[in-house]
Amino acid sequence: MNKSQNASRYWWRAKVLLGVSLLIWLVITAVPLLLSYFEINNVLLGWPAVFGLTAFGVPAVYLIIIGVYSLVMDRLENAQDNHEGKR
Repeated sequence: MNKSQNASRYWWRAKVLLGVSLLIWLVITAVPLLLSYFEINNVLLGWPAVFGLTAFGVPAVYLIIIGVYSLVMDRLENAQDNHEGKR
C-alpha cells in the first residue's frame, strides 16, 4: 500500500470513529429527554430515574466516549507513524 492510500485509510477510519462517537453522544443525550417526554416516573434511590440518569449516567457515558475515542485515535496515530517509518 502506498503512502496516499495509507493516509486516506487513516482519515477514513478517523472520520468513522468521530461519526460513531457523535452518534452515540446524540443518542445518549436524547434518551433522558425522551423518557421525560413520555413521563416515565420510576424512582431510583429516592430520585426520579430521569433526573438520576441525566445527572449521573449521561456525564459518565460522555467520559467513556472521550476515553474510547482517545485510545482508538492513539492507536491509529501510532499505526500511521509506524507505517511511515517515524518512531
